[in-house]
This record gives sequence, structure tokens and C-alpha cells, in this order.
Amino acid sequence: MPDSRDHSRGNRIKKEKRKRIILLASSLFLLAVIAFALYSLYVLFDAVNEAHEPLWEKSDLREEKATLDEPFTVLLLGKDAEAGLADVILVASIDPQGQSMKMLSIPRDTVVDIANTDGHRDKINSSVTYGVEDLSDDNARTKNAVETVQQYLNIPIDYYATVNFQGFVDTIDAIDGIEVNPLLSFSITQFGKTHTFTAGQPVHLNGEEALAYVRMRKEDPDQDAGRNKRQQQVIDVMVSKMSQFNQLSKIDNMLSAVGDNVRMQFSASELLEIQGVYQDIPDNKKETLQLQGSNQTLQLPGKARPYDYFVVALEERQRVSNLLRSHLQLPAQSVEGTATGEVEREEVAVDD
Repeated sequence: MPDSRDHSRGNRIKKEKRKRIILLASSLFLLAVIAFALYSLYVLFDAVNEAHEPLWEKSDLREEKATLDEPFTVLLLGKDAEAGLADVILVASIDPQGQSMKMLSIPRDTVVDIANTDGHRDKINSSVTYGVEDLSDDNARTKNAVETVQQYLNIPIDYYATVNFQGFVDTIDAIDGIEVNPLLSFSITQFGKTHTFTAGQPVHLNGEEALAYVRMRKEDPDQDAGRNKRQQQVIDVMVSKMSQFNQLSKIDNMLSAVGDNVRMQFSASELLEIQGVYQDIPDNKKETLQLQGSNQTLQLPGKARPYDYFVVALEERQRVSNLLRSHLQLPAQSVEGTATGEVEREEVAVDD
């Protein structure tokens, strides 16, 4: 008859062996997760470094280079891949310590003085063409847009990112789409397809649908202002979803979407740091600013015929500039870069 002690010892050996196997399997799984995370970070850094295109050491409107632990700005330019015009112009002012953010979309038809042109006035989205000696130089075109925005708002632009529409579509598809609650009801035909959105009815959008949602302007009663709100809404949802840990498994798809479609001032380490800053900002401390103005048909100097523009009074420019400069903890100045004083003229003076 078998000894019960031998039987118990055999059971203990089996249990210990089973524990070692489970421990080994768990260790291998953990190593695999760590290896995947390290590989993903390596690929991320490699891809971001490919997209990293620093155009300046610091803003001309700062005495020292901005750091990511003090208030800083980011300019996002969404470009039409064919014409190369900046159809999305969004400025974000971010305060890491105060955990707050202010966002301003500048309507693409806003009439401004284009930088480096000796006073040529045109739509702000054309700042990537006027004032640029070599139109084949994408960096020069982006830099001129940055300088035009700085000049218009009298705030430093510390970082920029440009993305063309294909990159926008591919990025949203790479994260399996986004959930959006439409701000208004409308239908729009884009690339031969009709897309319909109903206000207040949340919908899951793929990249092409999201592009249709943010591009529509004519049916929006608020025109550019309404489109700007939808653009900010979608960008906020995109960034929030891309910041989630479970998106790590989709990193290859996201990086493929980046490809040649994105250029940015951020280094890989700065991008990760900014992502952390963004995650710490509660929704109730993300404020959307809006430039108030009017749509006007104007005959500007140098133009063969009248065109439609979005006109902003100097007082309104000053109001928005004050809000952004205060958030950036910068001293008060007029939008023309002088000591604060009374506004004496309108933004646009059009020849009869």
C-alpha cells in the first residue's frame, strides 16, 4: 500500500512545478509586453523624428526659448494637399502649471497683413504663398504662416504642426474612428459620397466622414465660426483618443498615417511630454475662444476684382490678444506690439 507521505510529497512537487510554470509564463508575457512597448516607443521616436522639422530655435517674440513647464503655444495648420493653402488655422495656448488651455480657430478667410510682404493684405490662409520666395520650400511656407499669425495676434508661436487632409483621414482611420456628437444637422457631398449628420445624435465617424463633418461651411448659419467649432471638437476628440493607452496596439497604423503627411516643431520627447500635459487638463479648463467679425465683399489693393473676406475689427483683435497674452503670462501690449493704448482704427481699411 503506497505511503501517504510519499503521495503528499508528490502533490507538493506537482503544485510547485505548476507554480513555476505559471510564474515562467507570466514572466515571459510581461517581457513580451515590455518588449512590445519598447519597440513601439522606438518606432514612435523614429517616426516622430522623421516628422520633426524645427523651423526656429525660439519665437522672435520671446527673449528665451519656451519650456514645457511654463505656458506655451502650438499652431496647428491643416493644409489642402492640392493647393497647399492653410484651411485650418488653430492656436492653442497651454498652461501646464494651471492645467488649462485656450483654443482659437482663425477663419481661413480672415483678412490680414501677410508677413514679409511690405503690407500686402489678403486671406490668412494664403500666408503660405505670399511673402515666400520659393514656393517649393514647404518649410518657408509654413514659417511665413507662423509669422503671420504671430503678427496678427501679437503672441509668440512656440511650436507648430502641419497636417494635410490625407493625414487627417488616415490618422482617424488608424485609431478606428472617433465618436462625435454633431453640433448641427446637415448633409454634404464629398468625393462623390453624401454624408448626413443630425444634431445631438452621437455618431461614429471614420476618417473620410470626419473630414466631411469639419469641412462644411456654406450650410452652417455661423459660416467659418461654426466650422471652426466643429474642427476644434474633432481635434479634441482625436487627441484624447490618441492619448489612451489602449491605442498603443495601433501605433504602426498611426505612424503610417503620419508618413509624409505631418511636419512638426516637436521632438519625440517633447511630443510625449505635451501628451502628458494635455491629459492632465480637465475638460472644464479647456476654453474655446472666437474671433467676432463679419463677412464682407471687398476690393483690396492689388486684386483684379472684389472677393469675400472675414473682417475683424482692431478692437476685437485686441480683445483676443489680451486673453491669450494673459493666459501666457505675458505683459499687456497692443496687437501692434506697442504699449497698451486706445484703439483708433478698424482692422480693415478698403479703398473705394
